[in-house]
Amino acid sequence: MEELNELYIDDKGVVRIILRGDQTKEKAEKLFYDLLAIAQRQPEKKFNGIIDMKKFIPPSKEVEEIYKKIFSHPQVGKVAYLSEVLPYVEIFLKFFVEDIHKDTVRIVASEEQAYKWFEEK
Repeated sequence: MEELNELYIDDKGVVRIILRGDQTKEKAEKLFYDLLAIAQRQPEKKFNGIIDMKKFIPPSKEVEEIYKKIFSHPQVGKVAYLSEVLPYVEIFLKFFVEDIHKDTVRIVASEEQAYKWFEEK
C-alpha cells in the first residue's frame, strides 16, 4: 500500500509536514490543498513549518513546481528541514536557498534547533 504524506499543526502552532517515498503530483497537490485549508481558517496568521523527509525520493519538475507554490504562499514563514537525509535535502533546496528563500529556509539537525530558529526575529 502506498504511504501518504502527513500534514498537521503541532502544539506549538507549527505546521508539520512529513514527506514519504516517491512524490507524485497527486501527493503534492493534496499537501498544497491541505495547507490552503489551514491558511484560510486563520488568514491573519503566518505559519512556520518543519518538514521531515522520511524515505523521501527527490521529486520530478512537475512536483517541484507545486512545492514552490507551497513555499511561496504569503502565510508561510520560516521552513526548517530535518537533515536526516542531507544529500536529498541539499539537492531539493538548491532552488529555494539560492533564490527567494535565503532567510526563510534552513536545514536543521533537530526539532529543537528548528523551534529555536523560529523564535529568532
